[in-house]
Amino acid sequence: MISSFKKFFAIKGLEVASKKLKHFITTPIFYTNGRPHIGHLYTLLLADVLNRWELLKKGGDNESLFITGTDEHGLKIQQAANAVGCSPQKYCDDISNEFRNLLREFDVQPNDFIRTTEARHKNVVQFVWHELEKRGQLKRQYYEGWYSTTDECFYASDEVERLNGQTLMVSKMTGTVVEWAQEENYIFPISKYKNAIKIWLSDNALSSDIIRPKVYLTEALRQADAIEDNLSLSRDRKRVTWGIAVPNDENQTIYVWLDALMNYLTGSGIFSNSRERNWPPTCQIIGKDIMKFHIVIWPALLLAMDLPLPKRIFVHGHWLIDGIKMSKSFGNVVDPFIASKLLGKEGLRYFLLRQGTPQSDANFMVRKAVDVINADLVNNMGNLLQRSLFAKFNLTQIYPAFHRDVFQDDLFELGEPLVDSINCLPDLYKEQCDKLMTYKALELLMDVMKQTNRFFQHYEPWNQINDKKVSSLLYVCCEALRVCGILMQPILPHYSHQLLNRLGIQIRERNLSNANFFADSKYSGLPLGEYEGPIMKRILWKSADSSQKLNSFHNANYIINTFVIYLFFRFLKKMSGDEILLRKRVKKTPHECTVILIDVGANMNLEQNGISAMQLAKDSVEWIITRKVYLILCYILMQLVELTVTMKNLFKIFSESSDQFTLVLFGSEETQNPLTLDQHIFFCEEEMQQAKIDWLRFIDKEIKPSKSVRGNYMAALIVGLEYMRTQLESCPECNIIVRNILLITNLNGCDENPDKEYIEAAINGIKALEINFSIIGPSLEQPTRKLKKEIFVNEYSAVREKGMLQLTTPEIESAVHAITAIVQQTDGTIYSFAEALPVLQRFVPRKLNLRGQRFYLELGTDVKLPLQLYKKIQIADFKLAMAKYAPSSDTQLRRKTVYEKLGGSEEVADAVQSVVTGAEDHTNYLSQSRASKSLGKEDIVKGYKFGTTIIPYNDEDQKEFGWKSENRCLKLIQFAKRTEILEHYLMDGGVFYCIPPAHDKDACIALSALVNAMIIEKSVALARFVYNAASHPRIMALFPRKSKKGVDMMVGIYLPFYEDFRGLDFPALEDFRSKPTHDHLNAMNAFMKAMDLTKAFYEVETGQFREVLRPRDVPNPMLQYVCKAMKHRALYPNTPLPIVDDKLLGDLLQPNVSLLKRAEEALSYLKASFPLLESPKKKRHIKEEDEILPSPEK
Repeated sequence: MISSFKKFFAIKGLEVASKKLKHFITTPIFYTNGRPHIGHLYTLLLADVLNRWELLKKGGDNESLFITGTDEHGLKIQQAANAVGCSPQKYCDDISNEFRNLLREFDVQPNDFIRTTEARHKNVVQFVWHELEKRGQLKRQYYEGWYSTTDECFYASDEVERLNGQTLMVSKMTGTVVEWAQEENYIFPISKYKNAIKIWLSDNALSSDIIRPKVYLTEALRQADAIEDNLSLSRDRKRVTWGIAVPNDENQTIYVWLDALMNYLTGSGIFSNSRERNWPPTCQIIGKDIMKFHIVIWPALLLAMDLPLPKRIFVHGHWLIDGIKMSKSFGNVVDPFIASKLLGKEGLRYFLLRQGTPQSDANFMVRKAVDVINADLVNNMGNLLQRSLFAKFNLTQIYPAFHRDVFQDDLFELGEPLVDSINCLPDLYKEQCDKLMTYKALELLMDVMKQTNRFFQHYEPWNQINDKKVSSLLYVCCEALRVCGILMQPILPHYSHQLLNRLGIQIRERNLSNANFFADSKYSGLPLGEYEGPIMKRILWKSADSSQKLNSFHNANYIINTFVIYLFFRFLKKMSGDEILLRKRVKKTPHECTVILIDVGANMNLEQNGISAMQLAKDSVEWIITRKVYLILCYILMQLVELTVTMKNLFKIFSESSDQFTLVLFGSEETQNPLTLDQHIFFCEEEMQQAKIDWLRFIDKEIKPSKSVRGNYMAALIVGLEYMRTQLESCPECNIIVRNILLITNLNGCDENPDKEYIEAAINGIKALEINFSIIGPSLEQPTRKLKKEIFVNEYSAVREKGMLQLTTPEIESAVHAITAIVQQTDGTIYSFAEALPVLQRFVPRKLNLRGQRFYLELGTDVKLPLQLYKKIQIADFKLAMAKYAPSSDTQLRRKTVYEKLGGSEEVADAVQSVVTGAEDHTNYLSQSRASKSLGKEDIVKGYKFGTTIIPYNDEDQKEFGWKSENRCLKLIQFAKRTEILEHYLMDGGVFYCIPPAHDKDACIALSALVNAMIIEKSVALARFVYNAASHPRIMALFPRKSKKGVDMMVGIYLPFYEDFRGLDFPALEDFRSKPTHDHLNAMNAFMKAMDLTKAFYEVETGQFREVLRPRDVPNPMLQYVCKAMKHRALYPNTPLPIVDDKLLGDLLQPNVSLLKRAEEALSYLKASFPLLESPKKKRHIKEEDEILPSPEK
């Protein structure tokens, strides 16, 4: 019945031939429910490059068709237009023009731009509907299934799931909420074409190149295999009015994806009277999120009409922002128009094509973009062009001459390999461009440019006196630039055009056939092009400070776009009743919801004792966020210890909801920090989120007080209450049982008295929403003796009259009265800055006698290094802290505020014996000769550092130092690049100094060799850390460190997960000695390179090294998955966890064989360089004389 792949076919009386000379390229038409972002641009750039590449190969002949467009129908368009108060057509016109502007801005040149609202497209859609109906492919009947309003499609039962015990169902693919729906639609029997689609995808006899890259073929086959019986091709017109009506049935609207997919037929011209009719597409470029529609629905519809199927579907991954998919709800969408102002049009185009990896998701980071553009286009190519055509070397400004005899005699050593590389480049480059692997093609090209720069630098033309040698050298460099410029034309058309113009290359000589060394001898002696300045200017990072503006949370679409007065009246109306009627909550794990209102007005510039109110406010927020992140991690650790860790419950643990926050800044102005809004109120997060480590960086670096605007605390409070109400109504299933609003301000920003209506609305709102209202601000005295309650200072406040804020203006006095009224009637709490900071810190004193613990660092199975480990102790002096935070220098903080208020009856310990461990004091610890320092009970608290927080010791910390020494283990797992593990500084606090014994000179030298090798390689070691066989093993990151006194050591930091090795034997080793030689450092370097996780495994298919910490490439992959999942959950709490490899469980018991084999040679070299003993784990006993290699002194 299915007549597939006909070369000639007839529809509507038109005979259509598949033209072999045409290269037909398509992109998906882009949905107009939002403005363009860099993901859209990346798709367009891939298509544009492929189109230009085909034209370049054919010498510029117009034998390629490239179409794109906009998808303008559907429920989401209808809703978006209603939201902005305009007609759907007007809304689509505006957004479609944005996409046309995107094409013009980045020089993307399609042959046609299709809009689904155009008459020509509607005619094609209606004709296709008639054709399907005529062939008996459509039947009207009731259809039911799981429907997603957001995705505008039905999902099969195995494509949805219920999360965390909720009643709501969501799509597994997109995470959107689905509901069971039943309605009368037109049904298409898609299951009839299931086998044909699977054959099309996988049959080598038919085609082996349908899905590219090949990594997506498995998912394509899975989706094809999941095809169900029928597909609904229409929707009830009462629900979706904005769309093409079903012919002869005004009660139904054609399914938006049927409408959208037909754009390819519209652009092809096969149903028109035009002479240009092209089918099938040779390459259709799509994002991985729309694979289902293009590899299941699209081919099924074509098969139903006896149309040939596309020759290739090219799929690419998403662009992430700091590891998170771009989303308006996350507020991280990058606007390409804004990005181009910072990076340049060609610069952004280059970065996306250079860093984008179609087979996986790519990460967009502004700093990295600046570095890549400067390194490749400015330094690597631009500077080489400048130097090669420098007037000092080329006075006549003509294309240099080549002298073969001089080249053979004086430049052959580096010149001959360079010429070979230049001549090999076009074929290698063509192979990658044909596959549309632009990042690989550019990598090849930049390698040649780097080789050319080395050639230029090595022969130093500025020091040469032989003119022929200089001319030949410059000729080679110019040829390299010319060949690379020709090849780069599809990727950077403007940049390449300028480069070739400067070299004096004519337009007719820029074809692919000209891209080889010695292509045409007539170049020599021809005049160069005029110098018009650098072809690309360096991007200065100072000018990139505005890079924060690239994220859409700085876009007015995602910031509150109504005035505070409007919110006030809306809120007042909501609060006029006795209570707010909230929707019935669905049972779920209860959690807190906190809105933190931070005053960033000019009034926060005021200082007391040299510290501004803004700094005190920032300190308060940092303590809150740091503690909350730490508690999240502790919760995860507790779950891991108590549960049997399997893949299933790992997902349960990491998908558990947690307390949520949002930060609201008020009093902002448009300064260098990204805080700008007409009404001076700025939401850092549009939606509630878990506390994030990134907020610490944001608060520390970005928040600065305004220069002129003053913060209106009452307006901010109204906005915060309205936001809280909206959150509760929009998420009734969240079960938010604790609601907090924290206002941080010095109350010095109001220019006028707050109206009573505002105060009453705030009080009613706090009561109705059952909010815990707290204020952190200055210490206040009672403004009047008439007040019955003393509420400005807490019961145990240490602040007294000398530290009071002097009420010198009526505005400040009215602010105090307003806050008094609100706090009195809502049972709120006020903390002064002096009280809040110590309360948030929660210091607890400990007793501890510190001493070093003896360990061996095991490298491999038989190389071991003796070490002494000292746990880092932080000492905090309350008196110094109070001097910083008290309102006046003579104010004292009473102990009762910190301990009795929060710790109940917990008493402060007596005198504590402590040793301060530091890099500068390590020699004293080696000799065990440093005397203990006695500190009074009022002076110190002890704990270890977590980010900026001091975490107090508990009973387990005390026990650690009482354990016995046998069976200890510090065993190296792998090395990784330091940049890959650095974030763990903020994820746990156990810190150790690892120092060789002072009396063991050879151990010091061996560790020094390892430390220096790690510093050179910018690496960190991952090691298993065990006190004894009965203890919980930990994973520790060992960072190399050179102390101020010149002694090398390791700084060990716990990573936030355990590994259960109880019961295993970790025998101690005997001492060993060696004499230092120059080979020691080389041996350690070779060992580190062999064990580097970033080079764990090379994939021939992708041409890339596998991901760092990928489970199957390292010992104990379960452990590595836990590490990866925890890191992901801590940094990106709102995104799904990484996918678990199905083969993971099979690799649990033994390390990767290829990894061990690769390390074997380096280990042998290491053993040969150090006279170390074999491990006593061997069956026979090793005597002292049985050394692998005798010591040099023997």
